[in-house]
Formats: sequence, structure tokens, C-alpha cells
Amino acid sequence: HNFFTKVLPHIFSSATILEGDGGVGTIKQFNFTPEAVKEFSYVKERVDEINEEKLVYKYTVIEGGPLGSKLIALSYETKFVAKEEGGCV
Repeated sequence: HNFFTKVLPHIFSSATILEGDGGVGTIKQFNFTPEAVKEFSYVKERVDEINEEKLVYKYTVIEGGPLGSKLIALSYETKFVAKEEGGCV
């Protein structure tokens, strides 16, 4: 959960696990720097699926961000695809 704050510190000011152990059902909060995101200061996300075999990670924004003002629901699916030379895309 601290990956984004280390890689993108100009966008994410902090990341906290509010509930859970990082697995399915975990609730995380990401706070944004005022310079990066002016419309909102944070998002809370719920981890919906972690499939290590298929390299899929699904989560839903449950609070903050554009919810309420622009969107009523927001879910994401991230899939990592192996490259022939090794690594992933």
C-alpha cells in the first residue's frame, strides 16, 4: 500500500490500511497532495479480488474521489501480462 507514495510522492501524500491485512476485503485510504488533485483530497478503496494465478487485482472506490459529484460507482481491474523476455507489462 505504500508503493504509490514512494514512486509518486508528488501525487500521493500518504496511504493507510484502515481494515484488513491487505487481502480481499481490505479497506485502504490514499491521500493526495493538494498540488496534484484539486477536486478531492482522498479515496477509500476496497480490495475485491486478488488472483495470483491469473495476475489480476480488482478493487472498488467506496468513498471520496469523484464519487457523489461525478460518479455513483467506480471499480478497477488491473491485469499483469507476462512478456516473453521476462517481466510484465
